[in-house]
Amino acid sequence: MSRLTEKVKNTDDYIKLPTKDKQEFINKLGKLEDLEEQIGCPLEVFVKALKEGIYQEDGGRRRFPFIEYNSATDKFFFGFGTYCNVEDYKKTWFLKEDRSE
Repeated sequence: MSRLTEKVKNTDDYIKLPTKDKQEFINKLGKLEDLEEQIGCPLEVFVKALKEGIYQEDGGRRRFPFIEYNSATDKFFFGFGTYCNVEDYKKTWFLKEDRSE
């Protein structure tokens, strides 16, 4: 996979690599935004939920979900015995137990 940017150390910033043109950035950003719309939440939240677990609105313990896709509804779900819609981030599931995100 070829990167279009490089992370600036000790910051939250990225810089453009010198050989890439503007249209490549626009196309990549568009594809990433399409994925976020399809998944139903920001990609960084989605990945963090899978790696670090989620808390449901009922105040239960942290759970480490797996992903399921329902082709009939075209929606993604987190599963772990029960299910929750990925698109319901900050409604029925949270990254932090105290819901402070």
